[in-house]
Amino acid sequence: MPGSIDTHMLQTLSTETLSHFPQTLPMTRRGAVEENANVTAFLLSDEAPCVWEASVPVAADWHATS
Repeated sequence: MPGSIDTHMLQTLSTETLSHFPQTLPMTRRGAVEENANVTAFLLSDEAPCVWEASVPVAADWHATS
């Protein structure tokens, strides 16, 4: 499950709530949809032929430090 990724769903939160997100995240910003897409594209590409059944967390939130 993605963390604080800047999606349309996240934009439904209030400006005040969104302003607190960067302060609480290890990356100090929300992740971009393109960053998730880049990981997916890599895993599906010929550049990752030996990656099988891997779980790759793509989260710009608290999971990034665990």
